[in-house]
Amino acid sequence: MIISTSYKTNQSILHKAQQLSSKYSLTYVPRGKNTLKQLFQKYQCPVIIVTGTHIRFHSQDAEIYFHPNIGQIRSKRIVDGETDALIEISQLKPGMSLLDCTLGLGADSLIASQVVGESGRVVAIESNFVMYLITSEGLKYYPFDNPILEEASKRIETYHQNAFDFLKAQDDDSFDVVYFDPMFDSDIKETTPLNHVRKIADYSTLNHETIAEAKRVAKQYVIMKNHYLSDTFKSLGFIQQKRKTSQFHYGVIKIH
Repeated sequence: MIISTSYKTNQSILHKAQQLSSKYSLTYVPRGKNTLKQLFQKYQCPVIIVTGTHIRFHSQDAEIYFHPNIGQIRSKRIVDGETDALIEISQLKPGMSLLDCTLGLGADSLIASQVVGESGRVVAIESNFVMYLITSEGLKYYPFDNPILEEASKRIETYHQNAFDFLKAQDDDSFDVVYFDPMFDSDIKETTPLNHVRKIADYSTLNHETIAEAKRVAKQYVIMKNHYLSDTFKSLGFIQQKRKTSQFHYGVIKIH
């Protein structure tokens, strides 16, 4: 994988690209007049493109970049006093802590960070290197027009690691809530903006060993989001919370 810049560039963009090149051990390639297709043909690998507002991953069949998307809508609803499914299920409140074991594009971590506030803590881990880079850097780099989300984004601690290894290294009762949102096995219409993510996502299934560690680390709840037809709710010991208007449901394991 290489890293380059947009056509229209400046010193700030160049500096950011070179900084990321060094941080992630990526080869920096000056963009020049090369199109993305030409970069693919010349280097035969995916490309990270740094622009003035985004850090984008491009491959022959996928384009991925961080954007708050539905997070902006969820954020406004919370400010307006409306409910949010994850917050309601997890009973998150200011000052609490949440470990997001599947960062993805960061929407759930953003909302959790908004709710727990400065006195709380949100830690998010991601096993896929591309997703980790795009989202962890996007949380810092994206020009939010929502100051609440901008502040929330800066508080999220991100790590590139798989869930089991990270959980194994944590003390007992380290987080109030441990959360999983594994990639669905089935397509869901309401998640079609994630179709490009599906092409590079980690489809590793959750197992009993990982959930056992999550139960040790969580003080209050272990929560999993999955397709409503998934058999993992029952097989891993989650109580499925059915939602009539959604094709994805939450599963809950209550600790205390």
